[in-house]
Amino acid sequence: MSITLTERRLLNGLRIALLIVAVVVQFGLSLAPAIRRMRQADGAWLESVAFVLMALVGVGGAFFVMRRRYYPPSARWLGVATLLLASALTCIALPPEPVVRVGHWYFGLVGWYGLFLLFDLPMVAIAAFLATHVTITMSVVVMVGAPVVDLASSVIQGVSVVGLQLGLGLAALVIRRVARSATESFRAAESIRTAEMAAALLHRDRERRYAQLLETTAPLLAALASGTLDPAAAGTRRRCAIEAARMRRLFAENDNTPDRLLHGLQAAIDVAERHGVVVQLAIRGEPCQLAAEVRRELLEPITEVLIAATSVARVTLMRRLDQVRVSVVSDVVEVPAPNKWLQHVRVDRVASGNSLWMEAVWEPRSR
Repeated sequence: MSITLTERRLLNGLRIALLIVAVVVQFGLSLAPAIRRMRQADGAWLESVAFVLMALVGVGGAFFVMRRRYYPPSARWLGVATLLLASALTCIALPPEPVVRVGHWYFGLVGWYGLFLLFDLPMVAIAAFLATHVTITMSVVVMVGAPVVDLASSVIQGVSVVGLQLGLGLAALVIRRVARSATESFRAAESIRTAEMAAALLHRDRERRYAQLLETTAPLLAALASGTLDPAAAGTRRRCAIEAARMRRLFAENDNTPDRLLHGLQAAIDVAERHGVVVQLAIRGEPCQLAAEVRRELLEPITEVLIAATSVARVTLMRRLDQVRVSVVSDVVEVPAPNKWLQHVRVDRVASGNSLWMEAVWEPRSR
């Protein structure tokens, strides 16, 4: 499972805190005992090397922290190997004692640096590292043949230090789980909010389409039902065809297609072809995203001309980045009245006898 942003921020803060603790322990608490040990012991150079190795781990960790980067696996395990090497060198340099004493300045320090490197891994990795470190240290105590009392004292001191570090490792694991759970809850709530917004938009869109149908389709149906209009009249059939094309176009607006303008235009062409009109369609340009109002105003006048056509019609759709044109040439018996309600589209028309050319143009820059 990938690390979420919230989890990453929490772990980054914990990583900085652990690095600060390790640096303070090394240079604030362990430096003075280390210097005293180095002055008194014959193998002081081994302790010096171990001290420098642990300091290098801190410097490398600070480098990644300052750059807000997570150390790669190679750097992580190189640091772990360096800490275990420093632990072994210090054990060799220190005189064999039956009890882990204050002079063993490295004991807790190695654990803190190890926790800094491994805290974001499973507890098994942290426990394995600390167990290896404790085994290296306790092997010296066992090798000198320490009495049971001294061995028990060493174990108690080791458990007191390592137990705290294991507890912090467990706390880091809990923080990761809490952060992940919080992120999942946030995503679930966000998904619900998105679904609610989509449902509200869909509801408003349906209400809009219903209101448009109430303006034209409902009065036509009411007139047909009351007998005011004669279904056999040519004008009535034309009005019914126009309303059928308008309804198909409104339904097509809700279809999930990559080219909704062409989809709506084809719906109008389909209605015209059902009435025996032969329609030729020419398309130029790539699909572009248009608002529903713009698509509607581009298609409305073209649809009326297609429905008024008697035998043939030619439709052309041209699309550019700065302009969209939909034109139709048709033979008509009755020239449709010009639309006066268009707000986003300019309509040009030329009528000559029973022939009509009409073009709807949308130019976003000019508007």
